[in-house]
Amino acid sequence: TNGGVWEIEGRSIRPRRSPLRAPVNDISWDYEGTVATAHEDGTARLWKSDGRPKASVPALEGAGACTAVAWWNGQLLRAFDNGEVRLDGHTGGIVFRGHQGRVNSIATGGAGGVLATAGADGTVRLWHPDQSPRPMLPGHGEGQPMWAVSWSPDG
Repeated sequence: TNGGVWEIEGRSIRPRRSPLRAPVNDISWDYEGTVATAHEDGTARLWKSDGRPKASVPALEGAGACTAVAWWNGQLLRAFDNGEVRLDGHTGGIVFRGHQGRVNSIATGGAGGVLATAGADGTVRLWHPDQSPRPMLPGHGEGQPMWAVSWSPDG
């Protein structure tokens, strides 16, 4: 759905700014208060915690929609319709490939900095960005689409 910034005051909720132009697929906060949103038009947008725009990360040619966003060590992770997950902030970035089709969810915070991704191909994959852009485990749970993935608080 289209998103926007809303103010809550007492029992009333009202829009603070006009809704975003592209539908929002995902949202993630970093520890410093930056909010990232993933958009159907392929872009990711960064926002200050007060709702003011901070930056826009352009769409990638041929990648399709930006389907999920997450933070890893202060760097933005973006997932796409084409099955790729990209870690921005490195020279040239790091690209994780393994899903066949849309990546629906990214989770960070696993033991040792491991990332988990869930895909429309029915797989959950584990990755370690510092070691290799190859999955640590092949897909698990093949069959129906995996919509979300999360880590438990104890890793």
